[in-house]
Amino acid sequence: MSAYRIPTGERHFDVRIRSEKMGLSGLIDELVITEDEAIVVDYKMSSRVGANHLLQLAAYSILVKEAYQVAVRRGFIYLMTARRFEEVPVEVGLRNSVAAAIAETERIRIYEYMPPPVEQLSKCESCEFRRFCNDI
Repeated sequence: MSAYRIPTGERHFDVRIRSEKMGLSGLIDELVITEDEAIVVDYKMSSRVGANHLLQLAAYSILVKEAYQVAVRRGFIYLMTARRFEEVPVEVGLRNSVAAAIAETERIRIYEYMPPPVEQLSKCESCEFRRFCNDI
């Protein structure tokens, strides 16, 4: 538990979580439950933390708070290629970004339009929706 700077906690791996209310579900790599908080840990095959990683961690944190009724003030992203943990404070602004992403996704679904292309085309190389995109 030294990587998370906590003395004790219960570690759970591959935690499936779902919120009907939010219309979200996910598979959390690691969830640490302590007496007074839950900590989401997401493992990434990357050497740096990206905005998409932060958004995913925040979404998981919201789901954990709803499901377990426990505070989620921070999480960690483990960068596997760099072999280091990055602590991420889960603050209001980051939680609001999740709500905004959900709202934008819902608009895309309802109005059936393609979002604009990303500025960094290198992101498209590993995108599971690449074959559906007409902009690449």
